[in-house]
Amino acid sequence: MAGYQAFQRGFKRAVKGHERPEEVTWQNALPNILFYGALISLLISLMEPESSQGLHVIAAYLHWFLHFTFAACLWLGAFMMMVKYQVNTRALPWLAIAIMPFIFALVSLSIDIFSGTEVPPENGFRDLHIWYLGEFIGVADNGVIIGVVMTLVIYAVDAAEDKREVIPAPLPSSEPAPPPALHRLFTSITPDRDTKLIRAEAQDHYVALITTTATYLELMPFTEAVEKLSVYNGLQCHRSHWVMRDQVHDLRRAGSAWECKMENGDIVPVSRRRARDVRETLMSV
Repeated sequence: MAGYQAFQRGFKRAVKGHERPEEVTWQNALPNILFYGALISLLISLMEPESSQGLHVIAAYLHWFLHFTFAACLWLGAFMMMVKYQVNTRALPWLAIAIMPFIFALVSLSIDIFSGTEVPPENGFRDLHIWYLGEFIGVADNGVIIGVVMTLVIYAVDAAEDKREVIPAPLPSSEPAPPPALHRLFTSITPDRDTKLIRAEAQDHYVALITTTATYLELMPFTEAVEKLSVYNGLQCHRSHWVMRDQVHDLRRAGSAWECKMENGDIVPVSRRRARDVRETLMSV
């Protein structure tokens, strides 16, 4: 889970608006959000707000955790879309906080309707917008607080991931010794199928090694694979991607970002934080 120092760095990034969390994924963000959401739900249930008064403490906790879980999933999906479509870096954290009350009100009203704790108005769903507005007014303050917490968690997770990234050592200026064959480093490749490596890519708990003839899956952390690949003439261009320098056919713009087109036609993204180093490295080839 994201620690205190990661929260400090994440808070500075969010407030200053210098960087956006470029590589937010469900895999690294959702567990952290749910962890801190569980703590928030416990705190809210112990405060005994009106909507959960009369419930046993465990039932009250589950009531609020259910609210938070659905709201967290919707919010995280919306946040990832904003990152994907490159919302202004300075505006991103404030928009993330602002949308949470609307999402939380929608989730809260939906759960209350299906659980029978909320009595529909006389005109039923014809006045749903008025019903929603009333719910929004009631939960807006809590929604803002939750939005602040979730935004800080996202930025803290991104800051923590940066610290764990492996930065490849610079290549020596002298002629390097021939690197070992792939099959000596990765057990999924047999000597008779050892071919030219093009790139490597993180795929959940596996690392995909893409060669000129086939793709091999190696069960290991991507950081460990990057350490092994440091003996080759390549570079890490993204948190989840590593490429052989001589297999990069073209480094080109993709909107406001960059991408590598490989000799086999694959397109590999370049993270914004690495773009400058990648450009300088490839142009020096």
